Amino acid sequence: MGQRKGYKQTQEHKDKISNSRKKFLIDNPNAGFQKDNDYCRNFAGKRHTEETKKKISEDRKVNNPMFNPETCLKMAETRVKTEVNKGDKHYNWKGGITPINKQIRESREYKAWRKSVFERDKYICQECGAKSCEGNTVYLNAHHIKPFAIFIDLRFDIDNGITLCRKCHSKKPKGEEIYKIKYE
Repeated sequence: MGQRKGYKQTQEHKDKISNSRKKFLIDNPNAGFQKDNDYCRNFAGKRHTEETKKKISEDRKVNNPMFNPETCLKMAETRVKTEVNKGDKHYNWKGGITPINKQIRESREYKAWRKSVFERDKYICQECGAKSCEGNTVYLNAHHIKPFAIFIDLRFDIDNGITLCRKCHSKKPKGEEIYKIKYE
């Protein structure tokens, strides 16, 4: 039974629950890896030998469903089925209401372009030189030098992309400023 919301337990009640749990773990030594479990108590502070680590690794490879040929076959069949049920063939199709901008930005081609820009620039902001390292996370954006909305033919051109951190990317023109560029 779970604890009721807003209900404060007395110390006596907490002790009763604790003792009940300890008794359960003593009666059922294989109940899990809780602190009171014999396995944890006996193995605490020890390390597996390299031989044991290899055995565990091999066992996980053999018993892992991702390496099982039957599972791989089922996954391949599922991929084929999902390809058949895409777009207007899907039962929940609503007539292509997803905006074209969202479709493009979620496409494989766009994601590949973005990754290519990051790799070319070595995941470093090209304006301020910021990059992620241990203890310092920098969020990067692949910025279109010539606007995405205006230069349709340059959307996936790697030379039209540049890696920028969030701070530098926020300083770039957007919205109405882009349309000023278009009509100047």
